[in-house]
Amino acid sequence: MVKVLGEGVGEDLLTGRPSLILTSLKAKRHERLVMQRGTFARRFVFPTALGLAIMLGTLWIYNVSWRIENDTIHQWLAFVTGLGHMAMLLGGSLLIYPIAFFRGATLAERIIACLVVPVVWSATEIIRVTEFFPFGESLYYGVNSQFVVYLACAALQMGLCEIICRWWIRGRAGAPAKVVPRGAVISILVGLVGVYVVMIWEGGVHWFYLYQQGYKALFL
Repeated sequence: MVKVLGEGVGEDLLTGRPSLILTSLKAKRHERLVMQRGTFARRFVFPTALGLAIMLGTLWIYNVSWRIENDTIHQWLAFVTGLGHMAMLLGGSLLIYPIAFFRGATLAERIIACLVVPVVWSATEIIRVTEFFPFGESLYYGVNSQFVVYLACAALQMGLCEIICRWWIRGRAGAPAKVVPRGAVISILVGLVGVYVVMIWEGGVHWFYLYQQGYKALFL
């Protein structure tokens, strides 16, 4: 992915290093397929806001759907919005990361954009439980197993999306970018380990035990 700086010269947005742009007919094809770095609002704010809008919008509709008098419509609307809400929390990075990538967002911007949705969800949960628990305990609740799973899924998906997007750019635009960077592999491994430990390893009981021990050490 290259940002054109001048005739025959560009900046590789994946590595930040200068990159020579191919000449003649191949250069014209490359130029058409190259992804220009958009404005901050276009490359970061839009994909982040889109993810938040879906997550918060489906949650709001789910919470008010009980007001619908027709029980059939109520049940179906609650089911669809609840499913959409969970899909955004568990798989939102599959939507957000490619949009940010192809609009020229930096690696840091892509990561932050994908993490905003689970972090905001956790913040809403913290605010909700402050009605019942002290503020410190509410903060600790915000890093519960569900939140950790969302982060692990985001890490896994960001790594996969990085590889897929780089592969597409390299195949279509001929950009001299490494398709499988070390960071993407590490992100995938971290995500897989997180999902396994928190959800799969004997149903997550070992992680929950550590979570309980942390609570006891801090508040009891």
